Amino acid sequence: MNAFVLKLIAITAMTIDHIGYVFFPYSTWMRVAGRLTMPIFAFLISEGFRHTKNIDKYIKRMFIFALISAVPFFLLFKTPSDVLFAYLFALLGLKGAQHEADKRKKVLKLLGFAVLSLVFVTDWPLVAPLMVYVFYYANYDKRKIFLGFTSVFFICYGIFYLVCVAINDMGLFLANNIQFGLFLALPIIFLYNGTQGPKAKYLFYWYYPLHLFAIWIIDILL
Repeated sequence: MNAFVLKLIAITAMTIDHIGYVFFPYSTWMRVAGRLTMPIFAFLISEGFRHTKNIDKYIKRMFIFALISAVPFFLLFKTPSDVLFAYLFALLGLKGAQHEADKRKKVLKLLGFAVLSLVFVTDWPLVAPLMVYVFYYANYDKRKIFLGFTSVFFICYGIFYLVCVAINDMGLFLANNIQFGLFLALPIIFLYNGTQGPKAKYLFYWYYPLHLFAIWIIDILL
């Protein structure tokens, strides 16, 4: 699969997930289908960083659309920081670590920006930036990707478990078992053939806020 096909799969899964969240909250399959989206886009973000000719423009574009998307995201989910902010912090982490010779400082910069996604309460905090790092530094090695992906998942899932224990809400923890659906994205990502496919640089950037706004409008009308 080329990058364009991966984007189509990701936005289709995302749309199904958001429709399920708003209109069919008890439809497990719709929520599980949506777990494909974040890992696929985390992979594509790592690819974007790897191949972009101008990282500053890439970061600026991500920031602008994160701000644009924040409005419909808040209207629909009542949360201010959308997933594009998480990807933004991932890009900033990769840029900060790119030319850092000291391995300890490199790791600290990467983790620092990942933690910022928690501070700013983004969608997919911590896990999305860490997934981007895994895909970037694994450098297409499927074994490294699987091990890194699995490690990040269980570390973040473990942190979430401790939070649920602290707030005495194990129902919330059990309700998030759908997150295991994230692993369904790996076989799809492993089919990537390294080509871009049809150019559609702004397809996701515009589709993301527009589909959120459309679902919000439909929800109001209904």
